[in-house]
Amino acid sequence: MGPTCRESGVRPMISPAKIVLEALVLVAALVYCRELPETRNRRFVLGFTALTVILNSLFYYFAVWPFFLSSGVSRSDLQFLVIFDVLKWGVLAYFLSGFAARVADAGFGGGFALLQSERRLGSTVLIGIFAGVAAIAAGYVLSLVEYRMGFLEALPWPFMKDNPGFIKLGLWGGFRNLAGEEILARLGAQSALLYALRKTRGASILAILLSSLFFELWHNGFTELYFLNFTASCAFGWAYGVRGYESAAIAHAVADWLGIVILPRLLF
Repeated sequence: MGPTCRESGVRPMISPAKIVLEALVLVAALVYCRELPETRNRRFVLGFTALTVILNSLFYYFAVWPFFLSSGVSRSDLQFLVIFDVLKWGVLAYFLSGFAARVADAGFGGGFALLQSERRLGSTVLIGIFAGVAAIAAGYVLSLVEYRMGFLEALPWPFMKDNPGFIKLGLWGGFRNLAGEEILARLGAQSALLYALRKTRGASILAILLSSLFFELWHNGFTELYFLNFTASCAFGWAYGVRGYESAAIAHAVADWLGIVILPRLLF
């Protein structure tokens, strides 16, 4: 859903655990691609990859760069972070968007609304907004419950209010997540699960739950598993199943804008 209060350095955004999970999804997609017909939308895949590189570059240079410099991260580390991560997301976008398009073309679900004529743009946007609001509402409620029960040492939202750098991170992070984390979670993990579980009863629900668990593990590096990202990811996964990638991406962007930029300054 965006950075938490501990994500103020290079390691949380590039870590061995994240790279391993990303590699596993990419390998699974490449293996399954051998069983699926070639997509007819290569131009769309190239355009989506270019959009991913542009949005991730803007996010890093306008939000991450000044925020991390103010946290004491060196310029050399930041240069590595930006170059490595932008290229990484470009590679993921290229292969996983093509894979998800193949899975959708084969009739197993997911894919892009723009490539399916029966999916109307208006309803895609509305469902995305609804899922984003639901995701952040559930995340806020769960965080309060876990804080009251002692699982959380502190709420992340007041920290975001007190640190002005999170305004830029939330704002630009929302734009970035139109072609960002949902690439890995939806086009990658959820689409791979939709295909792998295609003969299993309740495959779509299992794909949402398991891809959301993947997202929780990826987002937190197997530490501090409070399932806030799992909860939000379930809403994004539902939107993906109903209206495709665009709806899930809009939901993630709305959740970032509400949860990181707007609500911390209204409620705390």
